[in-house]
Amino acid sequence: MANLTHNLHDAGQTSLLIDRRGRLFGGAQTRSLFGWKQQLDLGELHTLPLQHGQGWYAPGVRADDPALHDMARTYDSLVFDEDPSGADLILMPDAHQTFLIEIRASKPSMLRAFTLLKALSHHAGGRGKLVLLGDQAACAQVLDAANHFLPCDFARAISCAAHIDAVFSALAVRMPGEETSREARFKTENDESMALKHG
Repeated sequence: MANLTHNLHDAGQTSLLIDRRGRLFGGAQTRSLFGWKQQLDLGELHTLPLQHGQGWYAPGVRADDPALHDMARTYDSLVFDEDPSGADLILMPDAHQTFLIEIRASKPSMLRAFTLLKALSHHAGGRGKLVLLGDQAACAQVLDAANHFLPCDFARAISCAAHIDAVFSALAVRMPGEETSREARFKTENDESMALKHG
């Protein structure tokens, strides 16, 4: 996620990294006296300064919370720390989705990636850009499984990339016509995290 927020910053976008699992900023020395629900009600988020963008401690917040949807207008990008299994996957409404799935050369990593793809194939908002990155052979195996077992139109939307930084840099660049649209990006990593990016 650091690579993603770094490249978003280099592209001139302001980002907010949301710790919705309580594992990123739980030990931060500076924490708000108000919980994230109260902050949303007040319309003022108490954020933490990061090297590239800001962080927000909000364990349990949902991407489809209407108050969060309104606060999202303040930022070019929202990045959520998520579970990579696809369980309890909730997307922000009216957002163009991009999912970045990092895969290592191990059976558990490939299984997690395929499980997530399967969940996305059944999710109403999961039909967006899908990019597999990491170990090339592992990505190829997961893509082959997707082509065999998942809906054809969904599998055709999946692409592979060799270099993480190149993918992040390309995704951080605004495309013509997207200046006023919302965009969501997920990143799954093998440290059991997923990030959702809105722009």
